[in-house]
Amino acid sequence: MRKQRTSQSRILNRHPVESLKHLIHLRASQINQCGFCVKMHTREAREANETNERLDRLIVWRHVSDFTSAERAALAWTDQLLSAFHRAITSGSTTTLTVMLAQEISTALKG
Repeated sequence: MRKQRTSQSRILNRHPVESLKHLIHLRASQINQCGFCVKMHTREAREANETNERLDRLIVWRHVSDFTSAERAALAWTDQLLSAFHRAITSGSTTTLTVMLAQEISTALKG
């Protein structure tokens, strides 16, 4: 019971924007396979009262119900953005990437 109360109080003390920022940074680090960054962003997220359970399941965010619809949308956008970036870098087409990013940003700002 004590563990449940602790987990609930951590959730209540978590600021939504701050939490989302940490989730995005950590997810990007996972995709980029940067061990140093994963460790750093995990620590920062925990310090900002993110739960261990959600951090543990971030890698499989599409398959769990731990994340809000806003968080899921941000994580999907992060996945797509980094996927496009990695494809462009692999193909050497950074011009295409620049155009894609400009379109994505424009669409996001209109929405």
